[in-house]
Amino acid sequence: MNEEPNYLIVLLIHPDGSFEEIYNGPGKQVWEASGKQQKTSQRPISLTKLRTLNQSIPVAEKIVPQAAER
Repeated sequence: MNEEPNYLIVLLIHPDGSFEEIYNGPGKQVWEASGKQQKTSQRPISLTKLRTLNQSIPVAEKIVPQAAER
């Protein structure tokens, strides 16, 4: 990340095409938990830390997919 996002969704896409939601919620928590800004202006954060943060996000603060209209 190179700036604080309003919201963030992080997906891990597996080789078989399946995916895992790692984080879904406000960007502020991730921004505050991420590492120091690097020379590339980006701030790193591990998938483990994102998973931990995701567990503390209330469902009301997550982006939930809506059914597609036909």
